[in-house]
Amino acid sequence: MIAANSVYFLGLEFGAAYRFLSLAITGLSSYKTIKKDVWSTTFEESIITGVYLAHLIADTDIFKNYSVSLAGFSLGTMVIINCLWELQRMKRFDLIYDCLFLGGVVDISDFGKETIDVVTNNVMSTYSKKDLILRMLLKTVDFGVEPIGVS
Repeated sequence: MIAANSVYFLGLEFGAAYRFLSLAITGLSSYKTIKKDVWSTTFEESIITGVYLAHLIADTDIFKNYSVSLAGFSLGTMVIINCLWELQRMKRFDLIYDCLFLGGVVDISDFGKETIDVVTNNVMSTYSKKDLILRMLLKTVDFGVEPIGVS
């Protein structure tokens, strides 16, 4: 039975299709807003955490007489790179032995000789050129990034 106030086009009730489409668009825009807010917040927190980590390593006796190696995955690589930058700023080139980046979101242009000089042994990055999640996630949030996790 056809409702009296419905419009049909190609067998679909236009009113229901319109409501569904408007809900989908509203949901998608809300999702992008939430995702961008969550991404921005966690990105900023990873920067702060990296600076704190550098001071924890450099200014306390917790790691005295130990070699320190850092390993990070995804946003954890931002923690590491910010830790290295802070140690570089502090001129502490004797604390980090190895760094391992796994599927990193750090921009490849962020790696300079000065950054790598903070690490006394190896800087390693593992990645996959087929990591579509990392590639697509960053493209929706930050268009200019070429993450080390995909190249």
